[in-house]
Amino acid sequence: MRQGDSIFGGIRRVAGSDSENSALQQQLDEALRQLAAVPILNGSLITGIKTTGIDTDIFVQHGLGREARGFILVNSDYPIMLYKSSTANALPGRQIVLRANYSAVGVRTFSAWFF
Repeated sequence: MRQGDSIFGGIRRVAGSDSENSALQQQLDEALRQLAAVPILNGSLITGIKTTGIDTDIFVQHGLGREARGFILVNSDYPIMLYKSSTANALPGRQIVLRANYSAVGVRTFSAWFF
């Protein structure tokens, strides 16, 4: 990485001759690289996902550009159990196929973090 290159978004290295400052910046660079490599932090929050009925497939465009490693239910308008469907997924780099179990009839809305 060259002086002034971006680490993450707007964070830039500061040019200078101070060896202590340079060493600290290198340690910060490494710490941020390690954080960026944590799968659960490299994800996408999808809100307003609607179920279409009890135990029916829900196709969610996760926006990761790769196959999702997992998901976390973040918010729901009703108690719901969410799980990955056994239905074949033709586009794993763009979508995930889920199913939801809940005890009420009707459409339910939830949000999930995909990583």
